Order: sequence, then C-alpha cells, then structure tokens
Amino acid sequence: MHRRMPPAPKIYCRDSFGGLHPSVVSVAECTCELAHYDWPYVQRNKADIDRNWAQAAKSNPAFFDGIVLLSSSYRLNWSTPPGHLAMTLFATPFRNYLHWRHDGFRDFREDCLKLLHFHLGSQ
Repeated sequence: MHRRMPPAPKIYCRDSFGGLHPSVVSVAECTCELAHYDWPYVQRNKADIDRNWAQAAKSNPAFFDGIVLLSSSYRLNWSTPPGHLAMTLFATPFRNYLHWRHDGFRDFREDCLKLLHFHLGSQ
C-alpha cells in the first residue's frame, strides 16, 4: 500500500533581528555542529516507528535504515550580509524520519525541529 505524503509545513526562518524569511534563503556561510539530541518524538512513538518501518521495508526492499541528519536548532544572522547560518544537527535512523514524515510532521513546533533547505551563495 502506498501512502500519500502530507504536504511539508511552510517554514519561515527568524533571523537574529527577529525578521522572518522564507525557508529557502541564500547565505554566504554555513557552519554546522553535530551534537547528541534525544528527540522526544522518537521516545513517544518507538513502537509505532518500528511497526511502520517493518511495513515500509516490506513494501520497498530498497529502503535502507541509514543515518539522516536533522536540525535541532539554527540561527540566521544577517548583520553581515549576505548572511551566516549556524545549525546544530543530530543523527537519527531513517526509520524515525520516515515515520515522522508519514505522521504529518507531528509535533513539529513542539520538538523545535527545522528542516532547512538552503543554498550556499557563491563566495
């Protein structure tokens, strides 16, 4: 059974001055830090995540439960245009992301997760 993906939430980034920007922005520089993060969504939904993964892997044997990186926090700083993006990333198995996506990105605001698509500006 193929499930239709829910639409991604509209995301706006708040810069260091409180301004809102569309989720796709160009920045001159990006720094990323990988840190440990206990994702509350996974803790609350572990059994459902495992059941969902078993079904997904059965229907699509090409799925691989590899590591994906999500952002637990970010900061956009426009004080020196064209901008600097600093992100804190955490690693989680693909099965966790897949369930979260199938669940309609539930608890998106509560867990303060941001899926950022960004383009690094030319230097």
